Amino acid sequence: MAGVWAGSFVYFLFVCAASSQQLYSDERNYCVRKDLTIKTLNEKIEFLKQENAKQIDSLKQEIARIKKNETSILQIIKSELNLYEDCKDLYLNGNTESGVYDIYPSGIESKVSIFCDMVTEGGGWTAIQKRVSGVVSFDKTWTDYKTGFGNPNGSYWIGNDVIHQLTKRRNSSLYVSITLISGKKLFELYNTFSVADETNNYRLFLGGPATGTLGR
Repeated sequence: MAGVWAGSFVYFLFVCAASSQQLYSDERNYCVRKDLTIKTLNEKIEFLKQENAKQIDSLKQEIARIKKNETSILQIIKSELNLYEDCKDLYLNGNTESGVYDIYPSGIESKVSIFCDMVTEGGGWTAIQKRVSGVVSFDKTWTDYKTGFGNPNGSYWIGNDVIHQLTKRRNSSLYVSITLISGKKLFELYNTFSVADETNNYRLFLGGPATGTLGR
């Protein structure tokens, strides 16, 4: 009886040892498989990154092409519909006579009538103010100066909102001309000119070299 028991005990130990060995082997194999899986995933991630980079570059090129085409199309539409942003656009499209024109500083709904000087300093000047007589009072409110007043055929102020739209997207210059009672004309040309929006109180910016005879 004791011999049978001892044999059973030894067999039990052998089974347990085998089971422990099997567990260790399974765990080791699992770890190996896990490492291989992570490596494979990293390789796939790197591949996808490279592919995404190629696609992003391709999309950037396509966007640039579309923007270029949009600019060309918009220029054609503006030309066909006479949707000129300022007097310089009018001048470059063959309108070389000084006078009153309609411009669209910020889109089709922003139509405003202005006076264009197509002679002074090469032409293409948008007159933001004209004072040719004392008929129109310039003692106005904030809102008046914001929206503009007067008549471009005579005396007028184009409006601060319009000036902001005219100068916010392109480099602009300011030409100031004054004719004295004696008939003598004085002027000043500022190389850089812009006006901020209403939230910044239409702050005036003048920069670059200034030339002329005003104040001299």
